[in-house]
Amino acid sequence: MGIPTALDDIHGIAANAWDELAIPSGSSVDRIVSVYREICLKRALGMELDKEFFKKAVAYRFLNSIPLARKEYRADDILPLLHSLDATGDMSDPSRSVRACAMLDVSIGCMERAQSPWQLPYVNYVINVHYCMRKHVVRRRYSEFLALHDSLMQKLPVIPHLPAKSWRYKLVMPSDRARDLVLYLSRIIQLLTYRKLFSTDIMAFLEIDYCTLRSEEEALSADALNRIAPVLDGSIVFLVDSSWMTQWRNFVLDKDGMSPPGPISNADLLDDHGRPKKHMVVPRHYRFLSAAAWKFFRLIYRGGPEITRNTKSIYAPRVFSPEMACLKVQTFVRGFLARSHAHRRRHAMGFRRPIMERSFEAMETLQLTERKQATTKS
Repeated sequence: MGIPTALDDIHGIAANAWDELAIPSGSSVDRIVSVYREICLKRALGMELDKEFFKKAVAYRFLNSIPLARKEYRADDILPLLHSLDATGDMSDPSRSVRACAMLDVSIGCMERAQSPWQLPYVNYVINVHYCMRKHVVRRRYSEFLALHDSLMQKLPVIPHLPAKSWRYKLVMPSDRARDLVLYLSRIIQLLTYRKLFSTDIMAFLEIDYCTLRSEEEALSADALNRIAPVLDGSIVFLVDSSWMTQWRNFVLDKDGMSPPGPISNADLLDDHGRPKKHMVVPRHYRFLSAAAWKFFRLIYRGGPEITRNTKSIYAPRVFSPEMACLKVQTFVRGFLARSHAHRRRHAMGFRRPIMERSFEAMETLQLTERKQATTKS
């Protein structure tokens, strides 16, 4: 759900911002960010169906001094689900592992007049950047906006119009100039986000180290999930190959510049018949996750197959997760309805002998009957 249009609604949410996030008045910024991260994770992973999420998103932005944006606030914006604009369609390409999150807002802070030796004065546009619950400030000249525009024109078929250059802006600093430039940036970001993409050029322009921030945010999100959704005795656990978890841990700990791991691969835990291999122990060969943690990793990295147990042993009987159980039920119902429809159709056409139905004569007779019926109706 988007931002409410009524100004009174915004004022009402801002007045009760602390209550919306259910935190004590005067809490630190770190506390506000931590609570909002947990709210987004619960909503994105289906742990809670929060119908008032947009109010909490507005409250978070108000308490964190972030201007409201004219866009829809989504809980899964904190997850690195956007692919690079430069990535290829090949899933095995390493560029497919480069991801960024969609929580990116820009706003104008102010304008500064500057001048280099032996040059005319110019204007620096101070831009406030909010990315993945982190804030910083960048300063950019119009020439840098123009260079970004030229670079994006070579990669995007459609791009918003860049405000034209004018000499009068070197002498005066009208506010509409800065507003138009920030609006230009916001439109491109929203255009790419709608297509589940992000631009490395824009990230460099805004000085966002998205790779480092991704590893930090994944570590913080995993730690939050361990608190709010721990593995309980008797609950369904999901097994993951230890080698993949080691790669992910090295990535979030930034050991030797490790890149993000590829898709989750549990194939080494199973034999050709889908049964667990012999002599496997935890944590040497596999580790276990809660349902929320598994869904978190599955949304980001994909892969599989899904291995579920009701105990922490891979040799325990297999159980179905709620999502897998729903999928099985849907498959069964669709198959039953398709078979029932085919049976009624054969019965209406007069074919009741299975051997005859599989013969070429039956197919020809069926086609002839259908043509006669079509001719009669016309």
